[in-house]
Amino acid sequence: MNIGALIVWLLAVASGAAVFILTPDVWTLALAAGIVLVPLAGMAGAFAARKAVAVEVILPRGAEKGRDAVIAFRGTNGAWLPLPRVEFRFVMTNGLTGETRRETVRLSLPGRGTGETALTLHSGQCGLFRIQAECVRVCDPLGICRFTAADDRHWELMVQPGLFAMELLLPMRGSVSEDSDRYAQDRAGYDLAETFQVREYAPGDSPRQIHWKLSSKLDRMIVRDPGLPLERSVLLLWERRGTPAAQESDAMAEVMAVVCQELLRQGVGCRAAWNGGGELTVQEVREPEGFYELLPRLLSAAPAGDGETVVELYRRLYGAEQGAKVIYVGTEDDPALADFCPPEHLVSLLCRPDAQGQGRVYTFGSGDYASRLAELELY
Repeated sequence: MNIGALIVWLLAVASGAAVFILTPDVWTLALAAGIVLVPLAGMAGAFAARKAVAVEVILPRGAEKGRDAVIAFRGTNGAWLPLPRVEFRFVMTNGLTGETRRETVRLSLPGRGTGETALTLHSGQCGLFRIQAECVRVCDPLGICRFTAADDRHWELMVQPGLFAMELLLPMRGSVSEDSDRYAQDRAGYDLAETFQVREYAPGDSPRQIHWKLSSKLDRMIVRDPGLPLERSVLLLWERRGTPAAQESDAMAEVMAVVCQELLRQGVGCRAAWNGGGELTVQEVREPEGFYELLPRLLSAAPAGDGETVVELYRRLYGAEQGAKVIYVGTEDDPALADFCPPEHLVSLLCRPDAQGQGRVYTFGSGDYASRLAELELY
């Protein structure tokens, strides 16, 4: 309830009553009655209309950090009563940094009509933003009372990182199948010259994987999963334990995305993994479609707080790395890396300019990562 508007209305009611007492006639009676009944009718109409009002959130097709993104809000009034003030309250949370802010937008809706307004989002950090509706509030025409209708819908907006230019220095070599003689024993890969396992066909399997001879013999569709050559595979680990600053989470997420994209550009697949909530998230990225699946998951990887490190979780679930190159991204070194992989197979990308690490170490800050990581030597 708007206390100020209520006081003004009560003063108007008292004034109307005083006028009628001083000059009692039909006109002053009508005036006093109108001062009382018209606002009450507006309140009753707003109360009835609260369930006939709906607000839709219209998100932009693409958003990028550091640039304005316009979010539109379209309200629909299914009642005949015009609603000069409708409030839509929501909470916006960046899934990457954990930052939250509460917003209220206001619309004016004609009877049986629609109205729109917009909010400009300018985020300095990338992330998957969750817009969680709280409620819709309908005010009476005089703004005395506000009637609330609950709303639990949500929408997601991906604010993409800038994806700076990076060059990974890899050795010149021939095809994978000509050079590789060691393959991972725990997971499939992309080299059809080596078979990781045979299994029954599943929707989405590539026709190139079909084992025609065995399929005809068994009278059912059999596919073979290709092997993963260790010489050309990369394990990309992101440490999310602790409470990094929002700018550090933003920088590390962009570094993860850029490294993945550059590996794909040079024909090298990777397995990305990070920790959160006591669990390990793993995503295989062997082709561009895998990168587009990875990006929203990266941008919603909130800080993990306490618990096992990503190296400890990965080792407990998959064992120590057998021979693939390991790129470790974090704010500081993890001692568990010493027993996880040989130092010559490790590249540490640490988001603290003065950090000390293992293997080949590159340090960067939240403001200079694009220049400090413009060139990386992996092999």
